[in-house]
Amino acid sequence: MSAFFALVGHETRLLQRQRVFAVAAAAMVVYAIGVHLLPVRFHALWLPAILMSEAVTMGVLFIAATLFVERQQGVVLALAVSPLRIGTWMWAKLSVFTALSVAAALVLLTVSPAVTPSPLRVVALVLSALLYNQIGLALALWSEGIRSFLLPLSLLMGLLGLSIYGHLGVVDSVAYWLLPSYPAIRLLAEDAPAWPVAAIAVSILVVWNVIAHHLCLRLFGARIAARTGRAA
Repeated sequence: MSAFFALVGHETRLLQRQRVFAVAAAAMVVYAIGVHLLPVRFHALWLPAILMSEAVTMGVLFIAATLFVERQQGVVLALAVSPLRIGTWMWAKLSVFTALSVAAALVLLTVSPAVTPSPLRVVALVLSALLYNQIGLALALWSEGIRSFLLPLSLLMGLLGLSIYGHLGVVDSVAYWLLPSYPAIRLLAEDAPAWPVAAIAVSILVVWNVIAHHLCLRLFGARIAARTGRAA
């Protein structure tokens, strides 16, 4: 546990030196201005979609960018000969980035007078931020470079964008529930969703997080094995 908190502190200082917090704050201000300029009567409809966009942007892109830098610095290879467990390192990084994304989302909820924070909304924000950070981590581990990263990222954002059509009622389909973004939007959009809907939505997000977690661990192992000739 002490190693975990030490890594969290190290990751926080590293992101501060790399000005990630400053960039995140600038992005949050841009989103907040957009929410402030949006007519209040549209907040309940559009704010969940804006929050999903923020979660994807700060979740996938920020953590992927830092991991690309760390790969160039040989951090992944160093883990192969380090007594530190990969899972501990990964969760320390995910904790910092998830907290950053959730904090930005809560600011947007505070800006909106029509949509306020609630326990279920906070749960949706935490699970979504954690999931998209793991997806960003997985994409950065799988990709060999920026070009090979952009194609799956575009496909991912396109798939997640389909949930917005379901939320707006443009196209209604039960298949939206297979996407992790739709359950989150449902939790964010309703002040007090029916408990079966809330339970199903939270369960789907948890399942997606478990899948993403195992995928990240497997990709870490594969990356290290490819570089060192032995399994992690």
